[in-house]
Amino acid sequence: MTAERVAAAPAIDGLLTEEAWSSGAAADGFWVSERQRPPSDQTRVVVLYDDSTLYVGFTCLDARPDLIRATQITRDGPPGLDDRVTVELDPHHNHRSVSRFTVTARGTQSDVPAGGRALKKEWKGEWSAAARRTPLGWTAELAIPLDLLEFDPGSDTFGINFSRYQHRTREWSEWADLTPRRLPEEAGHLTGLRLPQASAPHRLAVMQYVSSEMSAAADGSRFVERATGVDARYQWGGTMTSMLSARPDFSGTDADVPGVGFSHTETFVSDRRPFFQEGSAFFGDREIFHSGRIEDFDVGVKTFGRVDGYQMGVLATADAGAGRADYVGRVVREIGPTFSMSATFAGTHREAIGNNTLQLQAGGRLGRNLRVDGNIARASSSGTRDEGTRRRAEIAYERAHWYSGGWADYTDPTYVAPTGFIATDLIGTTGRGAYGGYNRAFGGSWMRRASASASYDVRDTTGGLRQREIAAIYAGGETAANVQLNAGLTVGAYRPRGAAQGQWRDELSDDRSYLASAFYQSPTGQFGYGAQYSWGVAGAQAYDSLAPSLWLAPGSHVSFAYSFERANYDQVRHQHVVSGTWEISGAQALAARWVDDQGGYYRVSYRHALARSVDAFGVYTTDPYDPGRLNVKLVWTLSRFSRSE
Repeated sequence: MTAERVAAAPAIDGLLTEEAWSSGAAADGFWVSERQRPPSDQTRVVVLYDDSTLYVGFTCLDARPDLIRATQITRDGPPGLDDRVTVELDPHHNHRSVSRFTVTARGTQSDVPAGGRALKKEWKGEWSAAARRTPLGWTAELAIPLDLLEFDPGSDTFGINFSRYQHRTREWSEWADLTPRRLPEEAGHLTGLRLPQASAPHRLAVMQYVSSEMSAAADGSRFVERATGVDARYQWGGTMTSMLSARPDFSGTDADVPGVGFSHTETFVSDRRPFFQEGSAFFGDREIFHSGRIEDFDVGVKTFGRVDGYQMGVLATADAGAGRADYVGRVVREIGPTFSMSATFAGTHREAIGNNTLQLQAGGRLGRNLRVDGNIARASSSGTRDEGTRRRAEIAYERAHWYSGGWADYTDPTYVAPTGFIATDLIGTTGRGAYGGYNRAFGGSWMRRASASASYDVRDTTGGLRQREIAAIYAGGETAANVQLNAGLTVGAYRPRGAAQGQWRDELSDDRSYLASAFYQSPTGQFGYGAQYSWGVAGAQAYDSLAPSLWLAPGSHVSFAYSFERANYDQVRHQHVVSGTWEISGAQALAARWVDDQGGYYRVSYRHALARSVDAFGVYTTDPYDPGRLNVKLVWTLSRFSRSE
């Protein structure tokens, strides 16, 4: 489609009353890819622009405007089941760096910038939107400053797509049909742009904080600690970004709660700390670098972005008190829209060990159906003199609704990558396997979606022992009544690791695992409940796990969730997790969480936006190792632009 240049910026009021919205070239003919038919109600989109901003106007027809749902009021909050529209922008036109801007029928905004970005709007940049109800449905306007987008100076074409979710029909429709496989090269083109020839402005954002923390010891004594720190983010024109974090405070970051169910290996827990989330897509495979391996640090720096078909990312942290430094660097060469080659180098230096790991990778899709991937990693540790290699290759064939593939890998017994996350039962083994699956959405049927998968996995130790031989079958679906059902089984032989690295137990157990789950979500999206039950035999010992859950969202301001897990293996363990949020207003929010896992502990947090770019936070936490800790923090953000000619 062609963007129309305007001399005067339209008012962002959701009304679409300016003449340019009627005369501009329109994108229409939306399509429901999963059901291979037009949507029940169509959508029309027009794009305008000037020297500083892209303007997008949506006209969303709806035969039942009285059933339009729009409850979320919190900026960047999950839109849930609200009616909404999204603009997907690919300014580099490389089918990879896509930023998404969403507005609901209530005018509530959310976005997902390409490569990851912090949530605070003064940090990532501001854009505006508005929405209005009409007798024929609803309309929306978005104004996206070009300063927020990373694009090549003088560019005249962006990749673009538009999508809409309609709550009443549960339909996802889009202008450019990406097919059920979501092929990015099928996105549309926004042409006719005459953008500034100068580079995008350099943008500096500085976030500073002061805090006071009071904690209690087990003997009843109190301690008060005051701190200050700063985060800085500098955008180098439209392509590169640098960050500095000095004495960061992550007390406001709510960590995930791992479950208590049985697992042969460590359970992965995601890292929500803002410094690591920023630009996280540029740092590659978690087998090589997982930021959760880095504990608190004094100073962290990172630079990431894209230049002339190369994606680059460099990150380093240092903790002077612990005598520790961690780092990672990655370079990706884009080869066409679907293939790439990369090199990743990660390492850590501590008092007891120094380790460096280098991974070379190549992979992507060849044509429309064949996908290949291969990588080799080499790790060396100075503290133990260990050196080891890990290799993996995979090939898959994918169609619209089914897929199949096979893989093989090898990992030396001496391969150690302490900055990455890799299952310990892969070390010192060689494996191969095959898999396949089917998934499809149905329209006008009692079954809304169905899927099934099967896999076969054989693995031997490098010493010649069979480590596992496992087959798995799983199936699931979602009914028109909003019930999600899943069931499956995993059966086969498994040999656990021994007490020391490189050792394996003598016994090869006959493991069996079964799973069944059912979850229901109300049509209004105001409540849901369900349960998962798994049982079987692991290491010649029976186990079972029951995990029911319930959530409520009675209004746009309040939500509540409860989950319980009972796991029985060697001993019976229980875990209760209760959480809730209250959006008091657009400027204030209260959240709380209580966890009972062999001893209860809780966390209460409060946020108040005192003024533009100034926020106050209060967090009170207890845990099994700390009777109580209160942290009060004031954060203010300063932003500055300077254009480079």
